[in-house]
Amino acid sequence: MLTKLINLFKSNKDDLILLAGIILIALASFGLGRLTAPNPPTEPITIEKIK
Repeated sequence: MLTKLINLFKSNKDDLILLAGIILIALASFGLGRLTAPNPPTEPITIEKIK
């Protein structure tokens, strides 16, 4: 069972490295986007009814 799993990883090594790279780039992009987003306003927005 374990040898089959190891052989599966060995035979698909290039694809797994590519997949890991894509996931890491996606996570880094998301994190950088969160860091550069403007801060939320400090005062809450209030809606007043006009008569």
